[in-house]
Order: sequence, then C-alpha cells, then structure tokens
Amino acid sequence: QLLQACENDQIQALKGFGPKVQENIKMALLFTKSNQGKWHYAEAEASAKAITAWLHEQLPPHTQLQVVGQIRRKVEVVDEIQFVLASPALDKVVQVLERSPLWDKNQQNTGLFTWRGTLKPNPMAIAFHLITPAQWANEVFLWSAAEAHLRQPLPNQSGHLLALLRQQAFADEASIYQTAGLDWIEPEMREGYGEIEKAAEHRLPSLIELSDIQGIIHAHSTYSDGKHTLAAMAEACQQQGYKYLGITDHSKAAFYANGLDERRVLEQHAEIEQLNQQLAPFRIFKGIEADILADGSLDYGTDFLKHFDFVIASVHSVLSMSEEKATQRLIKAIENPYTTILGHPTGRLLLRREGYPIQHTKILDACAANQVAVEINASPWRLDLDWRWIDYALQKGVTICINPDAHAIAGIQDVYYGVCVARKGGLTSAATLNTKSVEEVASFFAQKKNL
Repeated sequence: QLLQACENDQIQALKGFGPKVQENIKMALLFTKSNQGKWHYAEAEASAKAITAWLHEQLPPHTQLQVVGQIRRKVEVVDEIQFVLASPALDKVVQVLERSPLWDKNQQNTGLFTWRGTLKPNPMAIAFHLITPAQWANEVFLWSAAEAHLRQPLPNQSGHLLALLRQQAFADEASIYQTAGLDWIEPEMREGYGEIEKAAEHRLPSLIELSDIQGIIHAHSTYSDGKHTLAAMAEACQQQGYKYLGITDHSKAAFYANGLDERRVLEQHAEIEQLNQQLAPFRIFKGIEADILADGSLDYGTDFLKHFDFVIASVHSVLSMSEEKATQRLIKAIENPYTTILGHPTGRLLLRREGYPIQHTKILDACAANQVAVEINASPWRLDLDWRWIDYALQKGVTICINPDAHAIAGIQDVYYGVCVARKGGLTSAATLNTKSVEEVASFFAQKKNL
C-alpha cells in the first residue's frame, strides 16, 4: 500500500513531504522487495551445516552428499541452499526428504530430479538434486559453478565447460578442468570473472586461507559501543591463537556509538600500555575508527591523530551524496597523512541498505598512491570491499586487510566470512596486511605515519 501510494504521488502531497522524500521511500521499498527470500551467507551456511548433519544421520548407506550452489561458491547473499544427493536407492532418499521435520515440501516446484522445500522456521528455499552415483562428478561440478563460468569460451579449445559435461562422464572435478586445458579453479572463484583465462595461462593465485590470519584488526570495546572490555577482547584474540589486536573504537563524531573524545582516547592508550606488558608477546595496537566527515576530513585534528598507531577512516553519516561527491569525500580522507586503512568503502548493509555510489577505480588508485590499505569488512552484513574489486586492487598494489569489525568476542570469528569473499576475489596471503607478523604490521603502520 505504501509503495502504491508512492507510485500514485500521494506521499509527496502530504505536509512535510515532497518529491525527493517520496522517491527515497519508494527506492527503499523496492530495494526491500527485491531482496525478499534472500539471506546473508552466514545464516545460510549455518542452515546448510545443520541440514548436512541431520542428513548424515538419516540417509541410507552409500549415499553421497555435497553442498553446492551459492553456499559452495560462498556468495555473499543466498536465495537457495542446494545439495547434490547421489544414491543407488533414490526412492529411500526421497522418503527421508519427505518426512523431515526441518522443512516443508514445495510440491509445485518439486520434479523428478530435484526435490524442493522451504526451511522452518526461517523460510529459506532448499533444493536437493537427486542423481545416480555415476553422475556424481558432472552434477556436483554443474551445480557448483555460476552460469557465466560454465559458458565462458575455453581459450585453448572450442566450446565451453558446459559442453564438456554433456559429452562425457568424469571421475572427479579435477579431470574436468584437466580435459578443458585449465588449472584447478577453486569453487569460490567459479563466477565468470576472468578465472577461466587465468587458469588457461597458469596465472591463478594461491588463495588466502583462514589459518593465514595472524591478527585481528578493527574491533570495538566497551570504550565505545562494544559488548566486552578491551582486556576481554585482547584475551579472546590471544586464546584464539592470534598474535595481535588492532583496537579501533569509534571516534568522537560517532556520539550515537559512545565515540571517544581526546581525553578518553588517552585513557584507553594508558590501559593498552598496561595490557601490553601483561599479555606480551601479544600486542594491542592503538587504533581508532575515525569518522570521515561530509567534507572528507577526519574528526580529530592532525596533531591528535599522531597519537594512534593506525587509523581506520570510515563513513558513518551523510550517506546520500552523488557519486562524484562521495568519491571526492573518500579521496580526501585517503589523502590524509594519518589514514592507514579505508574502512567499509561503500557503507553497504547487505539486504538492508545499498552502498553509496563511488568510483571504485579512483578510490583504489588513490589508496595505491597514498599507501593506504583497504578493508574487507568481514561482518556478514557488509563484506565490503566487494570481492569483484579485489583483482583491480591487487593490480594496483593495494594492500588488503580482512577485518571482522567485532563488537563482541563472538564477532572476532566473523573474519572467516571476510576470508570467504576474499578468496572469491583471488586474494593472496602475501597481499593481506593481517597475515603479517606483529613486527611487520608495526612496520607497516610506522612507515605510513612517516611518509
């Protein structure tokens, strides 16, 4: 009804409203509508794991099971959880699916070879592709790649991967790539974003692993809007095997998040120095998530910014700008000599809010020119820098930092989701800041301050 009122120009006729407000309401409603039935990767993956565990207990012997689709490719937003099920007794597999308490059957969209349903209580769409064991490799491959990957012309022979799958049955996925004259392509990269050409030319990178991450950068404590104390966050990082924590509570402009004024910053720094003595060799770096103001300046003066080991510069307010103004705003912040890392570049909140429009090439070029690292914000709500821009960043020599933006101890583990999308974009350990040692990270921070 509200959308219809916007389309009939009824909203702008109300007192205090106008055409611009009406258009903003309309765009927000259309954005919400377009995302119905979609879920954050983190939630969908958790559901897929729960389903997998249940199926392993219920399925008949000799049944093969593989999560495929968007989950296997680690796509940031998921509209369907997909599995491939292979069994010599598919009738018994179907019986298991029919009686499951975990979902309701979608009778209309269930066919002979695909059983579809809707999860309970969260109504995620699920699909089970039912095959014989002889079809295993081909079908797992088929459902684990985007259409663009399957139909990309092969550089060294005629046709594409989809045609190969139709021609013969393969023993495993590696054999498919081998026959196509390609190096192995990890499932995360099977999107049709240039990976076929790189595989043909032996230029695919060795992708970053979660185990490569040595420290946590971008976390909040009770000094601002975090749930746990600085000491608790540091100890949790240490217990999880990390070597350092870059604490980045909110700065003073973020009054809504209990941002730190200069006095409270110095109080935190005193505690950090004390904790560093207690927790050595673990180290806490003195950071801040400084707000990028509307004009591109940061919300502390340069005389005070020098007190920090590093500064993450992020936009949190005045999100409605033209692409040109938003781009210039970020570039000015990047050019601030104390900016170390650009935080969540577009400010997007997946399934809730589109990011502000920016010219990514200009932003990444500015980061390269000013030796500013770019954050992949690993919160499942953000995953920003978008993975599609990682390759360009690497070409320009920009350092990437995978940051959980943790507001509680549990949030530290969100770094995993950042690694997922980093792998999609072809990120390597060598190009990532927080795969480095304490000494190397300290050197990176110091060099940036001394430019």
